This record gives sequence, C-alpha cells and structure tokens, in this order.
Amino acid sequence: MLNTLALEWIDKIHEFGSIYPVAKPRALLLRGRYLVIQNKSKNGVEMLRKALTVARTLQMPYEEGLAYFELGLNQKTDVEGARLFVLALAKFKHVGATHDEKRCRAWQRWMR
Repeated sequence: MLNTLALEWIDKIHEFGSIYPVAKPRALLLRGRYLVIQNKSKNGVEMLRKALTVARTLQMPYEEGLAYFELGLNQKTDVEGARLFVLALAKFKHVGATHDEKRCRAWQRWMR
C-alpha cells in the first residue's frame, strides 16, 4: 500500500513538473530514491543523474546539492561517494542550507 501511495505522489509531482519545470529535479530525485529503495539501484542512480542534469540546466543549486548527496549515498566506492559529498556540501553552503550541510558532514565523518 505504501509503495502504491509513494508512486502516486511521485507521479503527481512529475505531472506538476511538466507544467512547472521547477519541480522536475525533485520528481526525478524522488523517483530515483524510490527505485534505490526497491533494490533497483542501477535505474535509481540513472534517475538521480537525470535530476542533477535538470537541476543544473535550470540553475537550481539546492536541487543540485540534493542530487549530489543522493548520488554519494549510492556509489559503489567510498572515494566516489566522498567526492560527491564534497560537491553537495559546496552547493548546500552556497545556498545556506545548514541542515543539509550538517547531514552531509555527518556522512563524510562516517565514511572516514
């Protein structure tokens, strides 16, 4: 039931994004996270990369940071994950997203 509900809302955000492009990166990010949770990591990471690309195109640094962070969580190597966390942290600092900065730093400490 929760899977169905989650997908319905992700689809609604995706529809909203077709009208208001500002919602596209978040819709892709949420779909990517959903796929990763469903053990479809390859497809999930692909969606996260698309979220990053769209966020860059739309010049949305906070959404870029979220995409970098999620990609960092889903890398096969700690080195690549750490690199992506550095990029996420820079975006979060740039926009003043202190909660996300703290969350990113916590993961960086955990990876050491």
